[in-house]
Amino acid sequence: MIRWCCYCQTFIGEKEPLSNYSVTHSICTSCNSNLLNTDHKNINTTKLIKPIKDFFASVFHMAETLEYSDPQELIKQGLKLGIKKSDLLLGIIKPALWKVGQQYGKGKLTVYQEHDFTRYCNAIIHEIGREYQFKPLDLNKGTLFVCIDSNFHTLGVQILEIIARENGIAAKAVYPSIPNNEIIDLVKLTGVSLLCVSISSSQQIPTLLSLQKELYKLDKPPVLAAGGLSTDQLKKLDGILSIDQNSFLDLLNFLKENNS
Repeated sequence: MIRWCCYCQTFIGEKEPLSNYSVTHSICTSCNSNLLNTDHKNINTTKLIKPIKDFFASVFHMAETLEYSDPQELIKQGLKLGIKKSDLLLGIIKPALWKVGQQYGKGKLTVYQEHDFTRYCNAIIHEIGREYQFKPLDLNKGTLFVCIDSNFHTLGVQILEIIARENGIAAKAVYPSIPNNEIIDLVKLTGVSLLCVSISSSQQIPTLLSLQKELYKLDKPPVLAAGGLSTDQLKKLDGILSIDQNSFLDLLNFLKENNS
């Protein structure tokens, strides 16, 4: 479930059941501290979170009707509700993409609807990320996001780059996917200390392990992390940090720790 603070409209994270993409309300640490002396019993938190629930429902409805609002207008609509651009990506766009994929898997949406909605979300991500695209960036000891060769799911790494940059982390996403030898060349060129690899299928694990072997040959290999598959599958890989695919906020904290 997708948790939002009902007081400040901040995306808090996800909770079980992770396959349920309904919007639910909670309270963030900051608001909880500010409201210590407030009588919560007299506050209708369900009413406070309703605008965000309606907003999420309207975004998902676009996939069903194929009628889209302009990406800039959608971003402005979110800002009017008090939703930061990064929270729009994490708490609205990402869950909507998962839900659309889920509905497609159940046969409730067509492949065209799924593809078209993904293209729309890509336009929103591109619009939000424009301010970071050509800003000077020193990646030495920074973070590099890449998709393993043959992984064509690139929206995740694009979102991560924006979130990382917004939080002062030197990071760059490379997409579409590139072969291992080009990833190695890029690591040498940039001097990054953390390499995060998106992997979408267990069939790509041999390619990931091959990349790991090539990294070990470098004088100063970066920390290698991977996400996209279930944590249980990735934890079996020695020397590769596994990142929970269901928690971008955990990944953000992980990046801050590894870039400090």
